[in-house]
Amino acid sequence: MQASGSHIPNLFYLFKGSCTLKMFAHPQQVCMTYVEHMKLSLGLSRLFLEGCLKALVHSFWPDIFVTSSSDIQQQIYSILKNNGCRNETVAEIKKKV
Repeated sequence: MQASGSHIPNLFYLFKGSCTLKMFAHPQQVCMTYVEHMKLSLGLSRLFLEGCLKALVHSFWPDIFVTSSSDIQQQIYSILKNNGCRNETVAEIKKKV
C-alpha cells in the first residue's frame, strides 16, 4: 500500500486492532509479533548487559560473581527455548529473506 503520489510504502497495517510492522520477516518466522519480539530482545539485552558488567568485575576480583556467566547463559537459554517457535533452522530463514 502506497501513499498517493509517494514511493514510500506504508509500513503500518492494522490487523485485528493491533499495529504490526510488515517490513520485518524475522518476528513472524519465530511466531511473534513485532512488539513481542522487541520486548523479548530488550529483556535479553538487559541480561547481556548484566552479564557483561558482572564478568568485567569478576575479571578484576575473581571471588565475586563466580558463577554469573553460566547463570545468565542458563537464563538466556531458557528464555529462548520457551519463547516463539523453532520450526525452521537459521539457514532456512536466511534463504527466505
